[in-house]
Amino acid sequence: MAAHAKFSASSSDRWLACPGSIQLIAKLPPSEGSSPYAEEGTKAHGCLEVLLKNKKNYEKAAKMLLKTHPADMVQYALDAFQEIMKRSEGCDLLLAETRVDLSFIEPGMFGTADAVIVNEFGRLQVIDFKYGAGIVVDPEENSQLIYYALGVAHKFHYNFADVEIVIIQPRAEVLDENGEPQTTRSWVTTIDNLKEWRNKFSLGVALCKSENPPMSAGDHCRFCPAAAMCPEISDRALKQAQVDFAPQAGDVAVKSLPQMFELNLPAVLKAIPLIENWIKEVNEYAFGKLNSGTEIEGFKLVEKRGTRKWTNEAKVSGDAFAKFGKDAFTEPELKSPAQLEKIKGAKEFVASNCATVSSGLTMVPDSDARQAINPIAIDFAPVSEQDWKSKKKNK
Repeated sequence: MAAHAKFSASSSDRWLACPGSIQLIAKLPPSEGSSPYAEEGTKAHGCLEVLLKNKKNYEKAAKMLLKTHPADMVQYALDAFQEIMKRSEGCDLLLAETRVDLSFIEPGMFGTADAVIVNEFGRLQVIDFKYGAGIVVDPEENSQLIYYALGVAHKFHYNFADVEIVIIQPRAEVLDENGEPQTTRSWVTTIDNLKEWRNKFSLGVALCKSENPPMSAGDHCRFCPAAAMCPEISDRALKQAQVDFAPQAGDVAVKSLPQMFELNLPAVLKAIPLIENWIKEVNEYAFGKLNSGTEIEGFKLVEKRGTRKWTNEAKVSGDAFAKFGKDAFTEPELKSPAQLEKIKGAKEFVASNCATVSSGLTMVPDSDARQAINPIAIDFAPVSEQDWKSKKKNK
């Protein structure tokens, strides 16, 4: 696994804006793994790294990648590779997946840049490949890439005319002034501005290490691991939206809509994304606790509302065609149980050929009528000899 710095580049926007987040995150239990989105991004970056480190035989490398990676992912990485090659023509040095050291600010402070194009006494280009589609990343005053640029510039004694920060984000829906997809965006700044950022990072680290570091809620909270337990979000953000907690009972009293309009509605609207993110994080945190066997008073895990599925779709398709003809199909597939039972005389056929299957677990109050599920008990439930032999045979 790749090493991560405490004061990392990727989270620099967060710890610069909210120095208290570093100490709050340190109190969390060890993470049980990354999100599917993070894993997808890591795979995409791996594709680009392979292409950059085999640039003389990149076509062969791409064919090899197609055996283990989705075709669209490889193509996006190829597009990013071509952009980097175009920008690096005639350069002094092209660095791929290079470790950038900022220990001159704080020991153990480092990061890994996707691509760096070095032209001493000319332009320093720092390029980052963003695979995410949901959030458009702006290169201007981007602390993550400035972090990388500062480390590289320091290594070369700041011998550059200027610095260009480049974001390649092929899946983000950004259009240029002509309505064409804008997959590459850049911003040019001066060496003097870069040096000013050295002071910003130094001050940020000092605040993070202070006894009572300040906390601040904002857009930087979006991916904060400690969002669910953050007092700044739970207190200040909710108060901003005029949600008050009753002093003793703990019940939430939300002001009515007429009251909302009498308040500062723009401030309330701005608070909504922050509150929604906090609610999502709290739910995920609580679900994780219940799923690990920890009890939470008043809540439990139950199976999600089930949906009916055919027990053997291949067999049912033949039987349904023989019984109901083309009416049983929505080209080219067999209709769902709910759709098929609308055919006259099909309810009994549907009932005998489908089962209600839950898609997983969900957290609900104890007042919910569904049976509570103990995931720990399921994991260690005894297995019958017949089931054991069946599983062994299937392996």
